[in-house]
Amino acid sequence: MSYQGPALDVPRFFADLPPAAEAAGFAVEKFGEVAGWPLLALKKGATDAHTPTIYLSSGIHGDEPAGPLALLQLLREKYFDDQHHWLICPVLNPGGLVANTRHNPGDIDLNRDYREPKSQETRQHFAFLQRECAGRRFALSILLHEDWESQGFYMYELNRTGQKLIGPAILAAVEPICGIDRSPEIEGMPAQDGLISRTLQDIGERPLWPEAIWLAMNHTDRNVTVEAPSAQELDRRVAAHCAAVRAAVVAAGI
Repeated sequence: MSYQGPALDVPRFFADLPPAAEAAGFAVEKFGEVAGWPLLALKKGATDAHTPTIYLSSGIHGDEPAGPLALLQLLREKYFDDQHHWLICPVLNPGGLVANTRHNPGDIDLNRDYREPKSQETRQHFAFLQRECAGRRFALSILLHEDWESQGFYMYELNRTGQKLIGPAILAAVEPICGIDRSPEIEGMPAQDGLISRTLQDIGERPLWPEAIWLAMNHTDRNVTVEAPSAQELDRRVAAHCAAVRAAVVAAGI
C-alpha cells in the first residue's frame, strides 16, 4: 500500500507561488535546480539578532501535497507578519511531487539524506542552509509532512528551550479539523495523545538523518514535525497544516 490520493499540480504550483509570495512581502530566491524544477526559498523580515527566525519546509516527500498547498494558502492569506524573520522552503522534492512518490526520481528518501547528503536536492538545500544561516539559530522550525498509514493527525517535538512543550497546543488546534491519532505507539515510538517527544540523545546516533535532526543539531532548539493523515480529504489536510502553523507560533511565544 501507498498514498493513493491526488497529487500536487506542480507546474501550477510553481506558477502560483512566486506572485503569492511577493504579494505577501517575501523575496523569492532560487537556490538550486533539479531536472528543470527550481528549489526555492522565500524570505521575509529583518535578520538582526533581535528578530526571531522561524523556518518552515514542506514537500520533501513527493506523495505529501498538503504541506506545499498549506504554505501557499498562508501566503495568500498574508498570514506571515513583520515581527519575525521567515525562511520558507516550500518544495524540497519537486521531482517526487510530479511523480506522486515519496522518494525523489533517483529513488532516494530525501528525509533520510541529511547526515551525509547524496542527492542533488539535499546537497543543494544543505549548502543553502549552511550559507544562509551560518551562525544563526532558528527560534522555531516547523516541518510539514503527511502519513498515509495514519487516520489522525500526530506530530514530533524536539524541544531544548527549557520551556514547556508546544505540541499539546498544536494538537488541540488541529483536532476539530481532522482528529488526532491517539495510538500509544506511532512509528514504533511511544506517543501520548498524538505527540511524540524526542531528545537528541535518542536520535543523534541514527545513521540516516531526516531534516529535523540536522536542524536540531545545527540551527534550532525547538523543532516540530507535523503529520497530517493522508487518508483524509486533501482540503482538510491543508486546513490542518495551516492551523498547526498558526498554533505553533502562538504557543512558542516568539
